[in-house]
Amino acid sequence: MPAQTRRITLAIAALALAAGALAIWLFPRALPTVAVEQRMTRSLALQRADSFFHARAMQPPGARTALQFTAGDSLITFVDLMGGGHDTLNALVRGHDVAPFAWSVRSFVPRDPHEASVNFAPDGRIIGFKRTFAEADKRPDVGADSGRALAERVLSDWLNEPVAQWRLATSSYDTKKTSGRVDRTYTFERTARRVAGAPIRMDIAIAGDTPSLARPYVDIPESFRRRYGEMRSANGLLSIIDTIAVFALLIAAAVTLRNYSKTRSVRWRPALTAGGVIGALLLAAGLNELPGSWYSYDTATSPAVFQAMIVGAALLGGAGMALVVGLTLAASEAAARHAFPQQLDWWKLWRYRGTREVAGRVAGGYAVAMWGFAYVALFYLITRNVFGWWVPSEMLDDPNLIASPLPWISGVGMSLQAGVWEEALFRALPLSLLSLWVGTRPRRTWWMGAGVVASALVFGFAHSSYESWPPYSRGVEIFFDACLWGVLFLSFGVIVTMVAHFVYDLVLFGLFAASGSAPEYRAAAAVIGLALLAP
Repeated sequence: MPAQTRRITLAIAALALAAGALAIWLFPRALPTVAVEQRMTRSLALQRADSFFHARAMQPPGARTALQFTAGDSLITFVDLMGGGHDTLNALVRGHDVAPFAWSVRSFVPRDPHEASVNFAPDGRIIGFKRTFAEADKRPDVGADSGRALAERVLSDWLNEPVAQWRLATSSYDTKKTSGRVDRTYTFERTARRVAGAPIRMDIAIAGDTPSLARPYVDIPESFRRRYGEMRSANGLLSIIDTIAVFALLIAAAVTLRNYSKTRSVRWRPALTAGGVIGALLLAAGLNELPGSWYSYDTATSPAVFQAMIVGAALLGGAGMALVVGLTLAASEAAARHAFPQQLDWWKLWRYRGTREVAGRVAGGYAVAMWGFAYVALFYLITRNVFGWWVPSEMLDDPNLIASPLPWISGVGMSLQAGVWEEALFRALPLSLLSLWVGTRPRRTWWMGAGVVASALVFGFAHSSYESWPPYSRGVEIFFDACLWGVLFLSFGVIVTMVAHFVYDLVLFGLFAASGSAPEYRAAAAVIGLALLAP
């Protein structure tokens, strides 16, 4: 290796390592994360739920259980935007007034309307429950006053809540037509505690003479719900506008395939093989969700039909994405091969692995990913603190994911799909077609620069549906990064951006594996680490 090349390589490597270190240091300061201290494990939640159901005679005979870690998204967003931000949210999570996150255990029997559920705070407290009766179930009516007394006993004995801290706000009743059962609901309100000015409430329902519901919540003002709905509609509008451009790119891919097919210039087999690999991973990711999907199972549906629907959706999604990715790759590769014949052949990269050209581009992809992490951290550190931009607070951990058979499969599949398909659709295809159209026209550099900007805009604002404010913030963030990636594609080909995109996404998708020390976390981290080294 010539001395100058070696110096450039060392400089790029040093900058990449510095960018990675900067990103690690800045990320906790730039992006809001929620720290949840988990004292309740999945197995402990199931064990305590079983004890609760048996002690209260709530579990139907022969019932099966399903568990899910839930988040109160409306409450989290309300506190994020109106209640002091993620510092206040972290304080709320550490406190005992209300639980934004909970373990929920459901007990049910297929084809039986009777079921029960209980919710635990991450620290192990029981914070709510629900018991579902059939419409025809008869229960004696205890009257309004006795019902209130029973509701207060639920507060004190079942939930360990001091009754003196709650006052009765409203009460109502509903008479079931089939059985004549009277279901009474009592809404209590905390007397000396509010969240961002909104009252903390507890609905307790008594079905005849039996407690059937305890549901704590923060009564978020309707004015905030309307305002947030307007914010989300702005995100949606930008996403819809961008969808038109994405659809135009797909049409361009179809036209490109038709034109190059006439001259037998399309190399179908490797493109469809790559699409098939990605489709298989996404199919596995869909099937991986089957055990956890029982939490949302509708007991009126046959279990076999329910499972068939999940498997069918996974098969349809995997096969559909395999076809879309394969056809997009075939079109973009044919266009890139004719537009940039000096670039490395996409389907010969494996044959020439280890050569200076291929190895340098793969290493460059890792370096670009490192720079991307540092850029995003700096971007949000500046925009949040200087301009007041907002991104939602999130947990790094995902207990639902770690409880699945293959916690890593979704991250690997989605990262590979994004890295390959999006780079082909948003970078290789439009820039190659533009290059072919421009040809040797005057001011070619200006035309290609405009193409880089246009493709970066489409790619950036394709992510506008993400929660953020102002609504264009995600588009702007990704736009600047995508401009660099467009230039890299024109200069070095698609391998740099595909590797960078894959590595960048997989690190973000795999952060959950670094948030725990249990064997499941370590195994997931090991697999994700190997996948990161796959390029």
